[in-house]
Amino acid sequence: MQEPMPHLLGLCAAIDRAAAGIYRKLADTEPDEKLRACWNQMSEEEDLHVTYWSRLTKMAAEGIVPPLFEDPDRVMAELESVARDVGTVEASAAQLGNVRDRALLALRLELCLLHPAFDTLMQFLSCLEPEAPDRYSEHLDGFLVALCEYTKGSPELDLIAKTTRQLWLRNRQLLKAANSDALTGLLNHRGFWTAVAPLAHLARRRAENVAVITLDVDGLKDINDELGHAAGDEVLKSVAGILRSALREADVACRLGGDEFVAFLIGVEPASLEAICQRIQAAVRACTVAGKPFAVSIGAAQGKLEGDVIAAVEQLRQESDQHMYTTKPRLRNRSAEPGHRPFRAPTHGRNLDA
Repeated sequence: MQEPMPHLLGLCAAIDRAAAGIYRKLADTEPDEKLRACWNQMSEEEDLHVTYWSRLTKMAAEGIVPPLFEDPDRVMAELESVARDVGTVEASAAQLGNVRDRALLALRLELCLLHPAFDTLMQFLSCLEPEAPDRYSEHLDGFLVALCEYTKGSPELDLIAKTTRQLWLRNRQLLKAANSDALTGLLNHRGFWTAVAPLAHLARRRAENVAVITLDVDGLKDINDELGHAAGDEVLKSVAGILRSALREADVACRLGGDEFVAFLIGVEPASLEAICQRIQAAVRACTVAGKPFAVSIGAAQGKLEGDVIAAVEQLRQESDQHMYTTKPRLRNRSAEPGHRPFRAPTHGRNLDA
């Protein structure tokens, strides 16, 4: 049986290669100069997508691309179906004479390419290669704008074009919802590991230091009991906002569930890590909900990743969790100002070879 990721990427490349060929056929037989330019641009963009999949295939061969799908066999079966549909479109591309039929064929092709696997892979590549951002939304929007300009007066085409864009936006919303915590807007457990995987592989490749910060809200149940669950929710949202402000844009923050949060940082040194944790503590001390302060506990661990990077990151997470909890019994018997939690020294200079 073929390895899932290389096979998936091969299917994506074959589908986009066929799409590029279809648009070239439309351009070669298009009498309208502006519409011909539109088809040529679509072809070039599909060729660019093929280069993305080729780069990811090479990375997969080097062990940099982790499994990105919970059920890769199902995704492969769906992509094989997409490939067959694109093949059917390709067979009829050169036989269409009028603008309306050619526009319908192009819309049918774009509907085939709305499978969420393309977006998942593109977002993964964007994490590894910021210079190769996901431009598929621009690709689709540009196509629909051009199509509407050259097919005016066709309510049917207008409806199909709008439906195509709505399907694409809904796919993106569903993908985001599957990876996000509804209350705080941070990533959820699944989204965290999806986002961390490419960054961890990149850190191992560059031999960069990484860190994990673990944080939880002290006495959230008491807050819920005394002030109500709405106040407890505000505390959690406040902590999420503090994490966003304290971390860099490239860092990954997540609500694991309940009162637990975790963050993954790449390219951070021990002194900087301690400063980040102190910045979080200071922000918590300055924050109140329903007129009352609240407290958090923070732990951190850092090192360089080797071997199985996902297992190594999980080991760091467990270490940071342990550092956080070793402060709790002492703190319960200490009269400290609300929100104050001493930073537990992280693991320094350690290579994690899982």
